[in-house]
Amino acid sequence: MSQIQTGLLILLLTFLGVVGYNVYLHETTPNEISYTEFVELLQTDKIITLHLKGGFVKGEDISMREFSSFIPDVPSILPLIAGKSIPVTAEKDVENLAGFMQSMVPVFLILGGYLIFSRMQKSDKSGFTRGKSSSFHPITSTNLTFNDVAGISEARTELVEIVESLKHPDKFSTLGGYIPKGVLLQGPPGTGKTLLAKAIAGEASVPFYSIGGSDFVEMFVGVGASRVRELFTEA
Repeated sequence: MSQIQTGLLILLLTFLGVVGYNVYLHETTPNEISYTEFVELLQTDKIITLHLKGGFVKGEDISMREFSSFIPDVPSILPLIAGKSIPVTAEKDVENLAGFMQSMVPVFLILGGYLIFSRMQKSDKSGFTRGKSSSFHPITSTNLTFNDVAGISEARTELVEIVESLKHPDKFSTLGGYIPKGVLLQGPPGTGKTLLAKAIAGEASVPFYSIGGSDFVEMFVGVGASRVRELFTEA
């Protein structure tokens, strides 16, 4: 699995984690009712337990249904509760920080997934950058000539002009000639195309630069082309 696929998998798992966390919170939160409905339940003796915490009240009605409700003015309902035989518990409101941290969990998950993905992507790109610079190494002297390549009599005749233009470029320029931009060597693998190119460099006494076909394989658009441009710039 490539690094970008791993990053996408991390983002997907992060998204599923956020969705699952929200579903869990929704399922574990008691049924919320309005303040009016809560007062009605209290007045009709349909509440069997109550728990007060800050401006919220949680409890259970006679049908064993859990509920919660926001109380805008807690002191106003205390007289109503006092006249009922309902077990009441109270808790100091310290939920502000905990509630804030709870609400920030999805944000942390998304941010963490994004940072991991970004770091992996930068690492992948830097790896390509390093590979781009080290994908070719100039050979200053090949020590090869046409005599080292057998069966190239026709190719040798065609390439003599290339060798001459590399050895004496001013000679062609003075006469108004154009130095060839390049030569396309075509043939199946193993027929000596690279060896012949090295022989040309050896005959002309010029450095030999090469780049493999595998260097054109790219995950990011333009990386392979940039390697070729760097090769020509270096040459």
